[in-house]
Amino acid sequence: MDRLEPAWHALKAYPSSDETSAAAPAIRLEGRAVLRQGSLQVSFRLLGASETLAIPERRASARREDGLWEHTCWEAFIGVPGSERYWEVNCSPAGDWNVYRFERYREGMAPESAIATLVTASEATPGARQWDFSLPWSALPGLGAHAELSLTAVLEARDGRRSYWALAHAGARPDFHLRSSFVLRVERPKGETE
Repeated sequence: MDRLEPAWHALKAYPSSDETSAAAPAIRLEGRAVLRQGSLQVSFRLLGASETLAIPERRASARREDGLWEHTCWEAFIGVPGSERYWEVNCSPAGDWNVYRFERYREGMAPESAIATLVTASEATPGARQWDFSLPWSALPGLGAHAELSLTAVLEARDGRRSYWALAHAGARPDFHLRSSFVLRVERPKGETE
């Protein structure tokens, strides 16, 4: 039996930013996540006028980098249910990446040493571009059969202005670290073990 593909979820631009309309006119951004075959698989799909955005070309050789959120960047925040611990995954459209572990809200930030590489891919079709990344579930200590996620993105316009996108914005300013914005739940398929 074929597995159903996970649903696409609309990301929303942070509503009170003067930069939002200039950095992201006439686009739609969607994300999805699934736990499958021992990996968390995350996808982002950009529909519409992406030529207005600063999107770097894919590198032949991606590398672990800091500061990716300062430009166009796809992100996933992964929380351990019942715990303050979470991870931030950053992935540039160029394929560069990083994974950070936090012990609680914005505290104890450290690169997650259990993850040595992130599998990334991208695809372009008329009117749409898609980026995917996956990481091993077992490399994130404390996660059991499910996790709480937030899918987020920073989109940079060609003039340098940025807009901030998320499944849910829970704060008075863009803040992807707020646990109340981790609104997506992923679960290991029944019968699948680590």
